[in-house]
Amino acid sequence: MWQHAKPIPGRQGQIRWAYYVAAGVEGWMLTPLSAEARPGTRPKWSLSARLVGVDKFKMAQRPLLFVTQFGRGRSLWQIEAFRIEGDRLIATLGPREDY
Repeated sequence: MWQHAKPIPGRQGQIRWAYYVAAGVEGWMLTPLSAEARPGTRPKWSLSARLVGVDKFKMAQRPLLFVTQFGRGRSLWQIEAFRIEGDRLIATLGPREDY
């Protein structure tokens, strides 16, 4: 399933710290960091997104998660590193987790 991960576009999501919303996300794109994942591993991802409603205090806390609707449920990725350029978030994410 993960051997040939492709970029995934989306419309809405959230950056969360614990139960709190640190920022809203609109117009996001997830891109796998490597073209092919090694067997038995799950890929890490790069996130590019437009931020809305940013709470600077909550964005400074850890761990931060990117959460969005995915299929019938919600998926999350832990944010490993990020930078903000204007209203754009560029982040490195860990493997996807579903809940």
